[in-house]
Amino acid sequence: MIKNPSSYSRVVTMRNIIRDNNQLLTVLNRFDISLGFGDSTVEQVCVANNVDADTFLAVINYISGKSWEQYEVSLLTLMSYLRLSHKRFLEFTLPGIKKMLIEGINEAHTSEMAMVILQFYAILHNIVDINEIDIS
Repeated sequence: MIKNPSSYSRVVTMRNIIRDNNQLLTVLNRFDISLGFGDSTVEQVCVANNVDADTFLAVINYISGKSWEQYEVSLLTLMSYLRLSHKRFLEFTLPGIKKMLIEGINEAHTSEMAMVILQFYAILHNIVDINEIDIS
């Protein structure tokens, strides 16, 4: 739940940002920022993790529904964020979807439906895997 309506800035502590909107924890992970930053500011955490602070602020403000346009976005940093987001989706979200589909199959008790569901998952996984971001 977002409590503070104003945009996040470089001088705000990362702790206060997470306290304000705990859904941003996943964003930290996608920027490859580990927990354990204590009372460090956004600027300090970004410098310590080689993350462009303006891009980080643009993303977290955008996701939080706050003003983000004042930040200059680094394409390289944004692509790295998107690449990690895609990787996390492939490694964690898709397997979770497969697990739920298999649980649904077990409840459906029909082999025809099971085949349709598994084929759907295979197609979905293939589409997502093929469209992996590559800017190397």
